[in-house]
Amino acid sequence: MSMSIFSLTKGGYDLSKQLNKAFPAASLYVSHKVGQPPHQLMEGTFKSCVAQAFERDTALVFVMATGIVVRTLAPLLKHKTTDPAIIVIDEKGQHVISLLSGHIGGGNALAHEVADAIGGTAVITTSSDVQNKIAVDVFAMKNNLLIENMKDATLFASGVVNNESLTLLTDGKIFAKFDQQWSLRVVQDGDVLLKIIEEEELDNISNLLLVSNRCVHKKVTLQLIPRNIVLGIGCRRGVEKERILSVIEQTMKDLKLKAVALKCIGTVDVKADEIGLIESAKALGVPLNIISREKIKTVEDQFKGSDFVEKTIGVRAVCEPTAMLASAKEGRFLMEKTSFDGITIAVWEEIYEIR
Repeated sequence: MSMSIFSLTKGGYDLSKQLNKAFPAASLYVSHKVGQPPHQLMEGTFKSCVAQAFERDTALVFVMATGIVVRTLAPLLKHKTTDPAIIVIDEKGQHVISLLSGHIGGGNALAHEVADAIGGTAVITTSSDVQNKIAVDVFAMKNNLLIENMKDATLFASGVVNNESLTLLTDGKIFAKFDQQWSLRVVQDGDVLLKIIEEEELDNISNLLLVSNRCVHKKVTLQLIPRNIVLGIGCRRGVEKERILSVIEQTMKDLKLKAVALKCIGTVDVKADEIGLIESAKALGVPLNIISREKIKTVEDQFKGSDFVEKTIGVRAVCEPTAMLASAKEGRFLMEKTSFDGITIAVWEEIYEIR
């Protein structure tokens, strides 16, 4: 977390210095009229200094009146999924207000940390926190789940805070505790889950939260997507990025997997400089995990191997062992080694947990 602390008065500066001791990595900005080096003295306008920090940092803390902060930030606000956490503190340090980005931005949690550091009281106004209920955006962030649609998330959150009945349908393992507002339905795997959605009458469930990496065609209230798909890929030298991306896209489509569920790609070390693979991973925004042949040799007996591959690079299999090893988590193959004219691909699905 990158943080900037702002103050304009002597009282605010004194409290900012106290807070800076608890958060030594934070940058402290203060009016040049009251501040002293080594702190950042604001020679330009307060608004321009805040605007720069707003784009740069993940959290901004203001020791001043809330009204000043609101007027300064208003033109800068974009969306609660991208705006930094905003904390406002009075000069006496009595009230630590989580003003913006309380959930996804971590503002509510930070407000509690700041309050503990200076002996103040965290002021939290989000309804789910006030009622001690699960906030769906925090739930998603905590479990590394992607929110498919923020409007759907807002609709579902309304059901949470209005004490409506909620249903969770998932193929993950549940360790979290849910209160009586929730009905839980856990199935064995994504194929079973799809069958339930396709064959059962779910339209009468007004607040259905689906946690799954699968593409579904029936409307659910909200879908959260785990990034738990790992691809193992082998290819001939010089295969173009476009061909690799086309194979990946078709594979994900055939398995009814959300594209955003892709976590990483694994390949063997002799392919570490393969431009097509490097560019494909970059285009998809996922890591390319390079697996050594020594590691592959420890598990290759689990897979059907090739004499030709062994003679060429020293191991009998590539895509299946690299998919499993690139994951390093418990899971299963959704697709074993499949060839596409010079490209081989295997798909590993990690078992994910909901906590």
